[in-house]
Amino acid sequence: MKRIILFAFHKNFEVCMNRIQLIRALNPGVEIFGFFGGQESEIKPAQDYFRGVLKDVFVMKGKPALWKWGNQDLVIRAWHDEVGKSADFDMLHFLEWDLVLFASLDDIFGHLKPDSVGLTALTPIASIEQDWMWTGLEPYRTDYIDLMCYVKDQFGYSGDPQACFGVGGCYPKSFLDKYAAASLPELTHNEIRLPLFAQVLGFDLVDNGLSKGVFCDEEEYAIFNVKREEICLDTMRSHLADPKGRRGFHPYYSMLDVDMIIQRPTA
Repeated sequence: MKRIILFAFHKNFEVCMNRIQLIRALNPGVEIFGFFGGQESEIKPAQDYFRGVLKDVFVMKGKPALWKWGNQDLVIRAWHDEVGKSADFDMLHFLEWDLVLFASLDDIFGHLKPDSVGLTALTPIASIEQDWMWTGLEPYRTDYIDLMCYVKDQFGYSGDPQACFGVGGCYPKSFLDKYAAASLPELTHNEIRLPLFAQVLGFDLVDNGLSKGVFCDEEEYAIFNVKREEICLDTMRSHLADPKGRRGFHPYYSMLDVDMIIQRPTA
């Protein structure tokens, strides 16, 4: 399977460069494209800083940073329409700058088949609908209901909708081709739309293994969370020292010693 990476960042260029060095060390030969989601005034500095490092630095002008965060799937659609559809790949890995992977893409995501959409923390919405912000609180709940009515009316959808985290998604080119061409209303959030339209478009939906679920205990949040609670370096070291330990952590905002990391066992 030919994999490529879309590396998403919006600040902290030095730390981002450090992350890219780690990715390259563990995935030699894998092409890394860039998506810059920061302020428009920083576009040129970002492109200059990563020139020759990233294959391309894609920007989406005219949209605020918060929109890009909540509509990651629409950003990926726009990237695919402008850049990705001409690239040679089987699977796109969307890696945000504060996601740290301490093993190769093959090692972490090797269980995914070429035509399966691998999402993080897949969780049946029925089990969290009242508690999850995007489905339980207004005005988001109305958007969710409207989206479900849309896919039922337009596609005859009758499945079990899933929630996910937007971090670390794995997207086959065949899925992106269809997703870019699909009629897609700008309702609710990418963490609902992505798994929903994977089902609508007929793709196998698979948990990619990075997280145990949308709602977990504090032990899991200490390894992987979307609450902006930085993972402790000692926690990562402990897992790296364990052949069966976890290899993906989120979020981590600081520099890492790449040479030290790649010498540690990762299997």
